[in-house]
Amino acid sequence: MEQQSFSREALYTLVWSTSLLSLSKQYNLSDNGFRKLCIRMEIPLPKNGHWKQIKFGKRTIQPPLPYPYKDEVEVILALRQTAKINNLVSQSANKTTPVVPERLSNPHPLIIRSKAALEKAKPDGYRYLHLVSCNFAALDIKVTKSNIGRALRFMDSLIKALEIAGHGLELNHGKTYVRLGTDTFQIFLREKTKRVINEQESIGFTKYLPTGILAFSVGIGHFREFHDCRLSLEEQLPAILEHLEAVNQEWQALRLSQRLEAAAEKEKQRLQLEKEDRKKKELTDFNDLLGKAERWHKADNLRRYIDEAEKRTGASGSISEAQRNWLEWARQKADWYDPFVEKQGVLLGASELG
Repeated sequence: MEQQSFSREALYTLVWSTSLLSLSKQYNLSDNGFRKLCIRMEIPLPKNGHWKQIKFGKRTIQPPLPYPYKDEVEVILALRQTAKINNLVSQSANKTTPVVPERLSNPHPLIIRSKAALEKAKPDGYRYLHLVSCNFAALDIKVTKSNIGRALRFMDSLIKALEIAGHGLELNHGKTYVRLGTDTFQIFLREKTKRVINEQESIGFTKYLPTGILAFSVGIGHFREFHDCRLSLEEQLPAILEHLEAVNQEWQALRLSQRLEAAAEKEKQRLQLEKEDRKKKELTDFNDLLGKAERWHKADNLRRYIDEAEKRTGASGSISEAQRNWLEWARQKADWYDPFVEKQGVLLGASELG
């Protein structure tokens, strides 16, 4: 999937040159996704009525991009790749061109497998009466024998349309999935049934009878159903393709939003740790400052004490050799303790100041 990278400044320019609705058609992100992205990156957005005013030549106020800004500075947007599906949809809008052919022609290999399995299967006579299925052998289809042809033609057209658009199908543990990029969505085709209760059998035992109405479901957990109504299921194929593409876009937008939120949270945690580290360093430096100030004050007191000791010793008229040695040693230790000098001693080094 083709992608484009935008700086914060480039995205700001983009959303002020094109409406979010138009951008959502160009990039694989909904207009609401664009709005959330801009809010997260602190990018001001045009107010309601902005583009209408522009259309009629009226001037509007464009607020500047706010600074400072320390969060994510770049975003990657995927371009939409819906041209082929849109082309199929536009062609099918012409009712003279049927979306699903009336006869099965050059069927997909999965359709061949499904056809063989459905024709071989025995109708259910226990609960879902008269229905046959092939989900564990091929596609997830459950219909009556009389609707096998319709079901296969519909699924064949669906598969081929998806493959034209670069998508595909996966079979896994009896279930069928549409693969759209990195996402998979479960699909299945059923003939709708109605409940019938036979009071002569076990109390509350329910059986289901086929109605002849085909229904196609797609989703992840929550399914959307398309079925025969005012339009046949075959005529709703374009709407189904559009729905698949829309669901895929929503999931891609959700994942992008989650990635951006995770990146923002990671950056927030990084800044918090950085702040805590700075705080710890500042506290350590401050304690060191207090310690050196106390040492300087003590060294200053120590020198005054040594000077006073020398003065009193000299008052007696003479200073002995031992007293001179002590005075020299004491002044060296004052210089050793003074944080402005930190003179190295014979026995004590700067590392032993504490």
